[in-house]
Amino acid sequence: MHFSNSVNITGEEEQQQQQQQQEEERQQQQEQQGEEQQQEQQQQEQQQEQQEKEEAAAAAAARTAAPEAAAAAAAGTVAADAAAAAAAAGTVATDAAAAAAGTVAAAAATAAATAAAAAARIRTISGAADDAVDAGTLPSLCMRKQQQQQQQQQQQQQQQQQQ
Repeated sequence: MHFSNSVNITGEEEQQQQQQQQEEERQQQQEQQGEEQQQEQQQQEQQQEQQEKEEAAAAAAARTAAPEAAAAAAAGTVAADAAAAAAAAGTVATDAAAAAAGTVAAAAATAAATAAAAAARIRTISGAADDAVDAGTLPSLCMRKQQQQQQQQQQQQQQQQQQ
């Protein structure tokens, strides 16, 4: 009887140890799950903060870019007006040269060529003005373009006089 008693005690102790071990394992799993949930929550919070920062940066960039775009458009308009005035002056000069040569057909062809060249210059100057505004070099660019226009007009006049 005493022997069976000790066997029962050993069986109970073993059962208690197993229950205690299972309880400890359950607690470890719960702690681990709690830590994982906390890490996930921290990651989500960090992602949300990062997204908010990116959205704020994008909004700030948009607010900054709007005045620059308006300035570039204004500069492009000024450059286009200057190019149109130069084209008009070039047309008058070529018309005078054609009249002196006595060829009305040459004047019409020259005027068409001048208009095409002026249109190309307007596109070039407008695009360059946008780039120049971005680079901060608009005054030097305008002077360079004006010199190029004068050279082109002189070349056209020389070609017409040779004809």
